[in-house]
Amino acid sequence: MSIEDSEAISQLCARRPLAVRVVRRRGLDPGSRRTLGASCQEAGLEVDVVLAELSAAEDAVAGDWRSRPIPELLDHVVRTYHRPFAAELDAIVAVVDRARPDNETGIAMWSEIRRQLDELRADLEQHMMKEEGVLFPWLRGRADTAAAPIRAMQLEHGDTIQLLLDVHAFAARWSATGDAARMVAVRLDELEGWLCEHIHLENNELFRRALEAT
Repeated sequence: MSIEDSEAISQLCARRPLAVRVVRRRGLDPGSRRTLGASCQEAGLEVDVVLAELSAAEDAVAGDWRSRPIPELLDHVVRTYHRPFAAELDAIVAVVDRARPDNETGIAMWSEIRRQLDELRADLEQHMMKEEGVLFPWLRGRADTAAAPIRAMQLEHGDTIQLLLDVHAFAARWSATGDAARMVAVRLDELEGWLCEHIHLENNELFRRALEAT
């Protein structure tokens, strides 16, 4: 039995963020505390097939970054994920605002989505500021001494994954209320995938390589 077989799905998704997309496509709950092995068995799925899909997704995102110098990977993360984040979230908020309903129940759900997105913005902007201001310069100079700040950022990544799962779950409930809400859910799903790629590259490529240098 592999570590992943006996690991809660929620823990797997925190450790390997692209698992969020893979297990959801297979009809499993990425926030489940049940093990991947038990959940696959109950759903009639082969664990090895699910894990192979996850590895393929990780290979597609990582590409040749696994062998490129750490400074190049840092530049890629900032350019591809950090810099576009505000504009990406602004575009989604605009879609959410256009979908604002006119009934009391709908407004309450809309308000919760807006609150969650505001929380996501505040958390990630502060997180990226710490990375760019402290950790990334540290990794450019002495990556072999950065274990403590890396661990701190990994813990924050876990919080982000949980918030993304909360947003997805709430948006799925709201999407049942009409076409506009369904469009919001689609855009939020795209955002979730993009941020999971971002976190995967940092946790499992950038940070892993830095820690291996210690």
